[in-house]
Amino acid sequence: MSKKDNWSSSMGVILAVAGSAVGLGNFLKFPGQVALYGGAAFMIAYVMSFLLVGLPFAMMEWTVGRKIGDKYHSVPWTYYSFFRKPSAKIVAAVAVVIPFVICSYYTYIEAWCLGYAVNFATGALDFSSTKEAADFFGNFVGVNENGSALEFSLSKVWIYFLTVFGINFLLIYLGISKGIEKFCKIAMPLLILLALILVARVATITHEHTGRADSSINQGMGFMWNPAKVVLEENQNGKWVEVKRLVGDADIQQAETEIAKSSPQKEMRVREISLFKQLLNPSIWIAAVGQLFFSMSVGMGIIISYTSYLKRTDDVVLSSITSASANEFCEVCLGGMITVPAAVAFLGISGVAGACASLFDLGFNVLPLVFLKMPIGEFFGFIFFMLLFLAAITSSISILQPSLAFLQEVLGVARNFALFILAVLMFLMSFYSFYFSKGLVALDSLDFWVGQTLIFIIATWEIIMFSWTYGAEKLVKDANAYSLIKLPKNYSIIWRYFTPAILILVFLGWFLKDVLGVFGGKLSYQIENLVSGKEPVAQASFAIIAALIILFGAMIFKSKEFKEDGK
Repeated sequence: MSKKDNWSSSMGVILAVAGSAVGLGNFLKFPGQVALYGGAAFMIAYVMSFLLVGLPFAMMEWTVGRKIGDKYHSVPWTYYSFFRKPSAKIVAAVAVVIPFVICSYYTYIEAWCLGYAVNFATGALDFSSTKEAADFFGNFVGVNENGSALEFSLSKVWIYFLTVFGINFLLIYLGISKGIEKFCKIAMPLLILLALILVARVATITHEHTGRADSSINQGMGFMWNPAKVVLEENQNGKWVEVKRLVGDADIQQAETEIAKSSPQKEMRVREISLFKQLLNPSIWIAAVGQLFFSMSVGMGIIISYTSYLKRTDDVVLSSITSASANEFCEVCLGGMITVPAAVAFLGISGVAGACASLFDLGFNVLPLVFLKMPIGEFFGFIFFMLLFLAAITSSISILQPSLAFLQEVLGVARNFALFILAVLMFLMSFYSFYFSKGLVALDSLDFWVGQTLIFIIATWEIIMFSWTYGAEKLVKDANAYSLIKLPKNYSIIWRYFTPAILILVFLGWFLKDVLGVFGGKLSYQIENLVSGKEPVAQASFAIIAALIILFGAMIFKSKEFKEDGK
């Protein structure tokens, strides 16, 4: 991309970076995490992780991007120009793979959102249970058989996949200021407007709308924000097992009545779990930090690539805080206030908790049913999935940018030719996730190895190298240059100690407990799929990731731009 193609305004880059962060993670994954971990404890862990990991990481990447922008716009050259070490080339190869692979399956999910918006608008959705909703979703994306969604029909994802792919590359083709910036200036305010409409609608839901006297919006809010967690438990073979979550005095009284009427053979109890005890659960912290990486677009090279088009005199401290705050507003105040309270009001707490086994369950199984139960629900269902589509596309165009900058710089070719190469490679990679849709194994495997594992590793390496090898004190000085708000000198302590330590502890805790199954955990099915041979698609996904790292690594090592003695 030409170096003359810069952001036309500070608001443009703020909205673009906020747009890259505001995506499916805000409106799908975040509410799902809240539902899974029971609300307030997760919210506190999330806010603390934001202050000590998410925001420092964002400010670091804004600072680094602006500093390197005079020469380069891709992550590999950023790493190498700062450190001039051969190891930077190897890490750079992995860093390039991360946004490329994430974009390949993110585009596929983006097509789901557009498809659901169209189906709501045309009145094609009609189901009365979560099972019927799940059946529609499975048929729509091809969960039951590979390639089964490959047909031109409004009830299949294929036509939406082609549409979404075309829109993404059209916006990238138009460039930074005329494409990405102009689109984000329209899409982001529209996205927030649609979200506010939905929040207002959810806030006005009553018992008359839901037909349930045992659940309400207030219960949904309590589910998210009550610090203490009250549960009904049953003794099963000497082990207390949670039966359901209790919110409000009425819920607790009903549970106590149920216990009093239960048979002596059925031992039950109501137990209150303090906030402190909930926060001792490492899984909550793992989920909170993982959510930040997913929703803030840090650690993927997106912010570095975007901010490399800043002018040398542009502010980075205030701008990074503003864009990160916009993401948190959309995530907590909009995403959380729409999905969880509405779902609890219509399905009850136990219904929401039982139906949210995966990231997609709340968004594509539970919420469509909730909207169909509302008066003029098809209209609000259309608004919600159009909101998801806009959020997703502002993210996907940002994820494409690092890959485009990499191909242009590593191959030394014109921007349009690099864009053509990227389009071909991306279509093949996206089609892989689309075609091998049975059980969503391909998508799930790619997300596990890249969107969860590699991104943590690269992000940890990045924060250590920039805060220790380059110097956290230098980062503070670089960030404060031309910034309206100045970071205190001791902010370097957060960059040098707190953020790396949290990332290392969280990653080790997650990998040991949830992946390898030690310390009371369970061996991840991803490892079982990889080594057992029962899921060839899972093995193929791992092999594709390895092949891409080798391919991009070879391109980097052979590039004339990488010279050991520097420029």
